[in-house]
Amino acid sequence: ARLQSGVLQTFTNDNTIFDHNLVLTGQYDLSEKVGFNFTLGGTTRGEIFERNGANSDTQQVFGVLRHFNFANTLPIQFTSQRNIAGLYAQIETDYDNWVFLTLAGRNDWVSNFAADNRSLFYPSASISILPTEVISGLKGNVLNYLKLRGGIGTSANFETQSAFPVATVLNLDVQDFTDSAGNNLISQQVGEILGNPNLKPETLREIEVGIESRWWDSRISLDISLFTRVTSDLIIQQPLDPATGFSLTNTNIGEVTNDGIEVALGVDFFRANNQGGFNWNSSMNFTALDPV
Repeated sequence: ARLQSGVLQTFTNDNTIFDHNLVLTGQYDLSEKVGFNFTLGGTTRGEIFERNGANSDTQQVFGVLRHFNFANTLPIQFTSQRNIAGLYAQIETDYDNWVFLTLAGRNDWVSNFAADNRSLFYPSASISILPTEVISGLKGNVLNYLKLRGGIGTSANFETQSAFPVATVLNLDVQDFTDSAGNNLISQQVGEILGNPNLKPETLREIEVGIESRWWDSRISLDISLFTRVTSDLIIQQPLDPATGFSLTNTNIGEVTNDGIEVALGVDFFRANNQGGFNWNSSMNFTALDPV
């Protein structure tokens, strides 16, 4: 291997993102009491990361940090690219403005996973009810607004710490080794990350129920949510025994579950009767999690 005496490395990173969205919406009244609206859409997102520069060694004159002052210079060139395409749909309907139902679904395709695992569909549904709009006598000076809600939703995560998590890459070097005559020898080396063609995207499923309420002329607001979040096929970089010839691999590890509660309390201590008057309000939030 060539003896390095003084090293200078400079490079520029360029990150380019192309984001396109197409959305179609519609709203209809199916009857005097039944409303309906929908959303259809598609998205594409292209990400291109490029690193270009130079890596020089064997400095000739001390203190001159310019690439021309080094005996050997090797270009730095790295490119990664990922494309994500998605289609989604959502419908919302209500009855007499007191019960609301939402159904949604989305399918994403990502380019840097294996063909069997690059597509994922995740649905969601939610329902909410306004008892203060339908139960006679419930809404008054004390209780001004009450909403009961529940829902289940899913989403996906395709993010990984390496650009090509399913493939083992090959590194090419043309200057690190020389023969007895001083000529550069071309070398190839397998990357330190072992590709995992069976890698799957992460999925997140959340079930939530809660209430939203307003009290005493809406001077007090109280919102409470109970939820369970389950992350499946969590993506991590797993260390490997050096005897394998690799240091890391991207892999999926089971499930992570979080049960929790969120409470939000808001109070209007002073409320001005006229615009521009003195107002004083405060809000407090409490969150508790029980990871499993």
